Amino acid sequence: MSWNDRFKKASAARRREAAGEGPAPVPAHEIQNARAVDPKPVLEKYGFEVRQVGKQYSIRQGGDEIYRATFKDGHWVHCDHYGGGVGDNIALIQYLDPGKNFADAVFTLHGAPAFNPQSAPDLKKLRPVLPACNSWAEARGRDYLLERGISVETIDAAEAAGFLAYTMDGILTLGRDPQGGEIRAITRRAWDDNAEMPKRDLRHSNKVEFPPVLPGAAVAVVVVEGGIDALAVHDMCRKQDKPLPTVIVSGSAEAQGFLEQPHIQKILKNVEKITVCYENEDREKTQIKTDAAHDKQMNRIRELAPQTAVQKWRPPTGCKDAADVNAAMVIEPDPASESEQDYNNGPSLAK
Repeated sequence: MSWNDRFKKASAARRREAAGEGPAPVPAHEIQNARAVDPKPVLEKYGFEVRQVGKQYSIRQGGDEIYRATFKDGHWVHCDHYGGGVGDNIALIQYLDPGKNFADAVFTLHGAPAFNPQSAPDLKKLRPVLPACNSWAEARGRDYLLERGISVETIDAAEAAGFLAYTMDGILTLGRDPQGGEIRAITRRAWDDNAEMPKRDLRHSNKVEFPPVLPGAAVAVVVVEGGIDALAVHDMCRKQDKPLPTVIVSGSAEAQGFLEQPHIQKILKNVEKITVCYENEDREKTQIKTDAAHDKQMNRIRELAPQTAVQKWRPPTGCKDAADVNAAMVIEPDPASESEQDYNNGPSLAK
């Protein structure tokens, strides 16, 4: 529908409402109550697990945190696990269920009798939509990656593998269904570091079940947090003239749900070496928390692949992650001993 037609339709609807011929507006007190009501019962009907963490709710799917909710100034506000704002209770319901208009979302939060687990949308059946792109945006995205130290060879290979795409304001890391290759998860990284939300998962992404996987040799696996880290791992291996490992993007140190997926477990059980990439944090408290989360990932991987060598890798001091190491062209030689405690000269990323 053209802009002019949409304008005419909206104007006609306003005229009908003003003449008493359309639905009455939602009373202000019902809107206020919907924003203040505890969202936990409704979120559980959508299939989420809701945990109380201090003064916040941790809203989880497959054991991993997807959203957070905080009660502030008399109403609930929600954000994704990157900290990107979603909005109040009403906005969250419309975000989860685009078919609901404003009034329907308010009605749902007030405990609409017609809303039950059977009528709730099956979020697993919803798909993220690949954003618009053009040749200028694609070129800008490639330039951004080159600026981050990623080589043309690695960029070309990642595009061909269906791991990497672009949008008008950033790059996209794609998680696909191993059966047929359908896109099931999209993470956008804005090329502007000052963007309001530089990193976020697009609506209806399911990274728990479909984490992005950058294919490589079937002898080694590397687990990283972000898509650019995955590209950097391949670049570092190219510089060291080593086989390119298969790289799995977890999304965060805390993520573990991806490890429970059959196709991921199959990958882990059929390699000789698995490396979990740790990161260097700015604050000691954050470092302790992040390391503990990565330790849990490693322990679960060891349970799943007991016959496989599982090790940690940490960037040298001064670099945050694999992307920083690659950009700085720091090439780590193979150590004489692959001790897990030798952080600054950790094991090589590939065989």
